Amino acid sequence: MLTDIKAVFSAIDSFAIRSSLEYYIIGTVDSGRVSPNQFAHITLNSSLSLTLRISAIKEIEFAKKEEKYQLLIIACEDEEELGLILAMNVGLEKIRITETGLD
Repeated sequence: MLTDIKAVFSAIDSFAIRSSLEYYIIGTVDSGRVSPNQFAHITLNSSLSLTLRISAIKEIEFAKKEEKYQLLIIACEDEEELGLILAMNVGLEKIRITETGLD
C-alpha cells in the first residue's frame, strides 16, 4: 500500500519517441501536484506495479479543445526498457504519483 501519494494522474494515452529514448504519458492531474523526479506507479495487477521516474512534465494542448493536458516524460536507459514500457500500452487508467520508487 502506498502511503506517500502526492498526486493522482488520469492517463488518456501514451507513446514513445525511440530516437530520444523517451516515453510519454498524456493525461490530467486529478489531485495533488506532479513534479520531476517523482515516480509514476503503473499498475500491472492487483498486487504489482511498475515505478517509472518522471524526468519532466510539459503542458500540452490539442487543436479544438480548451482543456489543457500534462505530458509526463520518462527517460529510458535503452531500447529494451523503452520497448517494455511501450508494450504496457498505458492509457485510460489512474496513475498514482509518489516521492518514492525504484529506478
